[in-house]
Amino acid sequence: MANKFTQEELWKAAKFVFDALKEVGETECCLVGGAALFLHGVKRDVNRRIQDLDIIIFGKSRQVLLKESLSRRFPNNFCLKDPRQPSSHYLRNTVKPNTDLKLLMYKVPGKDYSIKIDLLMQSEPAVEITGRLGISHTVVKDGFPVAPLEFLLYHKLLGWERRSTSTLRHNLEKAKCQDYNDIIEVYRLIRRQQLSPLRVPYIGALYTTRLQARVQRFIISHGERERRRFRVIGFAV
Repeated sequence: MANKFTQEELWKAAKFVFDALKEVGETECCLVGGAALFLHGVKRDVNRRIQDLDIIIFGKSRQVLLKESLSRRFPNNFCLKDPRQPSSHYLRNTVKPNTDLKLLMYKVPGKDYSIKIDLLMQSEPAVEITGRLGISHTVVKDGFPVAPLEFLLYHKLLGWERRSTSTLRHNLEKAKCQDYNDIIEVYRLIRRQQLSPLRVPYIGALYTTRLQARVQRFIISHGERERRRFRVIGFAV
């Protein structure tokens, strides 16, 4: 079922969530996912709307405690909800998902619907947020701290890889269409801005190896044209 909320309500929610995070002591965080792609100018199909808000929390905070803290501090604005199925978020390990985590929902004022807020913790290894990445590497777009394009490329490839090896049909379809299109649009922005994904100071040797390997698998899946594209932005593939 399509989400009922408007894009205006989504951005108002984002503003409230960042303010609420500051109130509970989380001052270092940034947008990632669809909202971050939109703010960077990634082109998507006009019928493809942002579905939720993905926010990276830098540091060592624990997700369960942070969600409980927000819902207790702002009971009129947040609630915790049992997921209908185990988490299949593209920045989480879909092989062994943590089914104990409740969903954090932002209640749209005056409406009977809500917006899902995904808190992606740097402290969770499965999310693969390098410890070198920090708030100083983010960029400000429309007043929001946003993950850099090079990082978005890394995690879009991570999501594509996990969904493309899924046994669920909707994950496979999303990898083939939506993830592919997002990756190519991020590539185009990186090329246009003359960025170097393998040379950013926060990536490190392990993440460089993972990124190279995922680009190689993406090329094997999608063909020679993608090989030529990624060579242009510095990949030895």
